[in-house]
Amino acid sequence: MTTETDTINRLERALVNLLFSLSGTPNYNKLKNQILTTNRKLRITRELANTKYIAVAGTQSAGKSRLIREIYNLDSEWLLENEGRSEQLPLFILENKTCTEPYAVKVELDEKEGIEKERKIASEELQEILRNYKADNTILLVKLYVPIKHFKGEELGFVLLPGYELETRVNEKWQELMRHTLTHALGCILVTDETRLAANSSRKILNDLRSKYLEYRHPIIAVTKTENLTDEQRQELKKTAVEVFQCSGQQVTNIVLTGACDDEYKSKWEQALIFAVYNNTLSSRESENAKYSELDEILSNEIDFIIDQIEDDLLSMGLKSTVGKDKTVEEILLKFDEAKAKFKKSYSRKLVTQTQSYVNAAIQSAENSYKNNEEGLGNWLKNTTNTLIQNSDSGRHKERIRQFWLDNHNPDGSQPRTIIESNLLALSYLSKEQLKLDVAINYERNGNMVINTQKILGDISHDKITLLEKPEVKDGLNLLFRPDLVKEKDEIKFDENSDFPKAIALVPAIVMEYARIMQIATIATPSINIEKGMSESQLIENIAKSTSEGLPEFKESFIPIMRTMATIFAVDIVADAEIDTIPALISVLSGNSASTTGAVGIGGTVSMVAAGVIIAGYLAYQIGKETENYHNSQKEYIAAVLGHYGDANVQTSLEHYDDVMENIREVIRNNLDKAYGLNKDLLKKDTIYRCLNVVKNSQENLQRLLSGKQSRLA
Repeated sequence: MTTETDTINRLERALVNLLFSLSGTPNYNKLKNQILTTNRKLRITRELANTKYIAVAGTQSAGKSRLIREIYNLDSEWLLENEGRSEQLPLFILENKTCTEPYAVKVELDEKEGIEKERKIASEELQEILRNYKADNTILLVKLYVPIKHFKGEELGFVLLPGYELETRVNEKWQELMRHTLTHALGCILVTDETRLAANSSRKILNDLRSKYLEYRHPIIAVTKTENLTDEQRQELKKTAVEVFQCSGQQVTNIVLTGACDDEYKSKWEQALIFAVYNNTLSSRESENAKYSELDEILSNEIDFIIDQIEDDLLSMGLKSTVGKDKTVEEILLKFDEAKAKFKKSYSRKLVTQTQSYVNAAIQSAENSYKNNEEGLGNWLKNTTNTLIQNSDSGRHKERIRQFWLDNHNPDGSQPRTIIESNLLALSYLSKEQLKLDVAINYERNGNMVINTQKILGDISHDKITLLEKPEVKDGLNLLFRPDLVKEKDEIKFDENSDFPKAIALVPAIVMEYARIMQIATIATPSINIEKGMSESQLIENIAKSTSEGLPEFKESFIPIMRTMATIFAVDIVADAEIDTIPALISVLSGNSASTTGAVGIGGTVSMVAAGVIIAGYLAYQIGKETENYHNSQKEYIAAVLGHYGDANVQTSLEHYDDVMENIREVIRNNLDKAYGLNKDLLKKDTIYRCLNVVKNSQENLQRLLSGKQSRLA
């Protein structure tokens, strides 16, 4: 799965959780319609990104359903043939190697469990769903599986679209969804017939469709209902199609005349159509950019509308004003929210800059290697990347590029040579800035081995660490993370000018310092067994095993911050004023520590962030489609692959950060609730607010990813 689809899926889940949190609020039904409408578009976007689909588009009654019926020998049980308006939802048609007879499924949001489920449906229910678009419907999409016939098990299928109409207030919602699907499909078969080619009114609609959605593509033109024409009439009709669609040169072969009831004729046009699909289904820079721009509009308009509406509702919900302890809790949570947002902004900036530097070095090394060793690469790229037919050598080339992601062979030994080293530098800059650690931000090596790990660990200046050691701050942190240790809860005061808010503001930095220490442990290990295809749990197990021997002990100067970590993480990593070795931390990371008493969930949460930042670099290169169909040169191909890995690294790291901080916030809120007994209005309001923040984070992460992709297309 690609980073793009992962990130879209996170936003879908965030919107569903937000919807559930809104239950019982005044504008619930209105917001439900909007959230489901947006989620349906996101789910379709994800489907089209995961699988290569060819859109079957055209005006009403042009013969779209008839074409699909002929291609797969389907009867009217599955696809009706009506003159007039029929489908109002896209139908995804996919060949399945285990399928012996056609069957349909619906992908629907389970409102009780908050997850999507795929369930088989009868043909009657399929027809009912296709013909009745409802904004508040929990159905996200429908599929029709058919036996293998044309694509031999490849991830390639058709998506049958509703008829293209000029938009009106009546058809606006389902036409909008149809246009969204058309924009994100890999290619398009534009279906028409003799009557529509001749009629001025139909030409107007066809021209609107072509100019808005097919300008940068090479659609296949399927002219239906030609089975009863003579050869001469077919030739004349093809000339008309060439004129109407302004085809020239090679594009003329994209016009395929089709028909029914004649097996010999069908065999000829069917072969021509599938050949055209294989040879003309491609993306251009412009069409890819159109996809990202359209998705960005959804994020900027529809998601922003949902956020604005809910924020307005929160102000007018009539919840009781918070006073006393409730007010203190709100202020504490707000301070933490501000701190995690501020840290993420700095983290994102450093991570993007550092990752891009690493990617640039990897690109340079890869290009030099290919220049010296792969004379045939240029021809391979030229012949394969613009079609769906891939050369058998492609896997070897991709694997070699992946190796430059794992080790960029930077000739400057002071700079990162692995993505873990790169990510460590990004966090080290923040440790220097946020916690005032005196850390090294370059590397010293003996061969490839990093030998200055103690300098990277650094020394701590006393101003911020002594703050964490103050009794009132320790009591405050205990209230947040170890409420069982706090006896006088009523005496905890939140004063913006006191030290307690300053300590809360440091929590994200301290959590990520734990992750940084884990990264140092990893680069200090001579060899870690990393194999392609390893799961996250396997990677963590191997990392824990490899780093459990021979690692240096921490300096005495780390006692204060490690004590603070022990408080926050609820793990006993400090004993008798001495710092345990890194293997003790690794045991927590791998889930083998017996010392996980205290605040429920914190040990696992911090283990998650440590695991996340360590394995991000190892996992990123395993995911996603490595190239886009429009790259047609060695330089573009290498840059695209490594740029994709860079995106994956940034996205994975920031999403892990979001997950961890949300978990920590939840623990803080639960502990405050146990300590103070918060009123239901505040809990309801905070639940909505928290879910809204997750949506904002997911929106921001996806916008960042799209921005990176668009910048590389420029």
